[in-house]
Amino acid sequence: MRLILSNNRLPLIQGTLPPDLMHLDISHNLFTGLPGDLGEKVAAIIAHHNQLKHLPATLPEPLANLDVSHNEIASVAVISHARLTTLNLNHNQLKQLPSFRQLRLKSLCIDHNQLQVLPDLPDTLTILSAANNQLRTLPGFMPEKLLFLDLSFNELAELDSILGGRLRHLKVDGNLLPDIPQPLPRLLKTFSANKNVITQLTPTWPEKLHSLMLMDNMISRLDATTFPPTLRVLNLSQNYIGLLTENLPAGIQNIFIAKNKLKGIMANVPRDLKLIDVSHNLITQRPGHLPAAVEFINTP
Repeated sequence: MRLILSNNRLPLIQGTLPPDLMHLDISHNLFTGLPGDLGEKVAAIIAHHNQLKHLPATLPEPLANLDVSHNEIASVAVISHARLTTLNLNHNQLKQLPSFRQLRLKSLCIDHNQLQVLPDLPDTLTILSAANNQLRTLPGFMPEKLLFLDLSFNELAELDSILGGRLRHLKVDGNLLPDIPQPLPRLLKTFSANKNVITQLTPTWPEKLHSLMLMDNMISRLDATTFPPTLRVLNLSQNYIGLLTENLPAGIQNIFIAKNKLKGIMANVPRDLKLIDVSHNLITQRPGHLPAAVEFINTP
């Protein structure tokens, strides 16, 4: 049974809950704590956007999905529920977390807290989002099964401990990285390191890289010869690049290089190019060799 009580002004639930309850949604209410007797079958609790101050010491044994994001939780006791696979603690007031090594979590979201270190993480984790915290270092152990990792807007100056593994998507925007870590995970498809202090591109890239986002760094030279043929999206806006070189991958479709120091673009346009944004550079008109099918953005 599903019980949905969202978007009301409920501070609590009066009476007893149905014994066959499996899904409880109390989001967007005024709860300061989770209901006490949730029965023995509840597998999902959705309680985001309340006024929760803490989590109970015990939770229903079948619980697999717990969303308590956008609350006022300042601490979390040790959680030992073996079936819990998805935990969302985004937008709370957490400064530290207990070890999660004993859990079988697949997805952990802890964005927008005040964490300075990550908790011990389980081997089963495939999604970790820890953006907008105060992380300066990473643990020596990162789960080998991770596919998605977001560490954006922290205080990280190096990423050595995350290298390798099965990562497909890595976001580290808004940190203090001076260099692109080497080597990047071999199977990486998306790498986003906008708003760092990176000064140069790396000589090697993952062979399956699809999207590369390096906006708002300190890069002055573009060497495209090492980009993999799989690259489709390249964002180098807000850097110091003066020359858009030849040898970009033929399959690249979107190039964003606004707010640099360009005076022109490459003579040989990539075969599959669909859009090039050179706004706020020194280019005065559309280059004559650019195919008509290519969207050319050049806002002065």
